Amino acid sequence: MTSSNVVDAFSEEENKFGGKSEELFSPEQLDRYQQAYDLAYRFGERKLREEGAQERQTIEKGASEQRKTERTQEARDNAQARRAYKF
Repeated sequence: MTSSNVVDAFSEEENKFGGKSEELFSPEQLDRYQQAYDLAYRFGERKLREEGAQERQTIEKGASEQRKTERTQEARDNAQARRAYKF
């Protein structure tokens, strides 16, 4: 397809829409699209916030388990050291 054919095809498409720059969407349609976009954005934002909260909770749970394990190991080591010191 040559360059002039592309231009001619584009001109034919323009003519289908009246050859002038008409709005593709009415104000009502734009409002609906804006509302749909806002809804999708809020949903996505809420989903990301929930995932972040879940991740923080998981990290906190892992950290508390690690602290508990460290305290248990420290108590065990101290008890072993006291028993060994007696001998």
